[in-house]
Amino acid sequence: MLDGSWSGWRVIPSGSTPDTPAAAICRNRLHIVVRGMNNRVWHGYIDLATGSWSGWRRIPGSTPSAPTLAAEEDLYLYLVVRGSDNHIYVNKYDCVADEWLGWHKVSSVATPDSPSAAIRNDGENIHILDMVVRGMNNGIWHGTINLNDPSFNGWHKIPGSTSSPPRLISTALSEPLYLAVRGMNNKIYINKFENDNWQG
Repeated sequence: MLDGSWSGWRVIPSGSTPDTPAAAICRNRLHIVVRGMNNRVWHGYIDLATGSWSGWRRIPGSTPSAPTLAAEEDLYLYLVVRGSDNHIYVNKYDCVADEWLGWHKVSSVATPDSPSAAIRNDGENIHILDMVVRGMNNGIWHGTINLNDPSFNGWHKIPGSTSSPPRLISTALSEPLYLAVRGMNNKIYINKFENDNWQG
């Protein structure tokens, strides 16, 4: 029976960040992506079988906010960041080949914050990358990328507003999605996305 205790802290032997790290598991490796002190983007992983640390590798590009990672089964990671121009950029990592495949800019909506992202299966074996961001006017925007194409399906406004970065979570690659935000009255609000609609 689990006693609910944590195993204790382990420090990554080098590197530092002014922001929250992003983390995801792919092929039994705990991948960590951080914004460096100079806004550069760095990636490393811990092999969960051996406990060994890969060391940091720089990913070309920069971000003024915390990065976000989402895992597509044991195949790919998707790194979503706010660029220096306040637009959203996505980079794909091949977990088998151990390589980043390059940045793609997601058009239109700008954000002053870190984006949120999750991956789900739409029920027809099509994987969708869902992204939610806080707009420059505190509005909440939802965009999706079909990972089978890949194609971006545009941004859609979710009713409501937030003054902080949103948080999005999927349930084991299936619907529904859950969105948690800080409301303008500092209370916490939850919304659910199911059957191609936000339930409110």
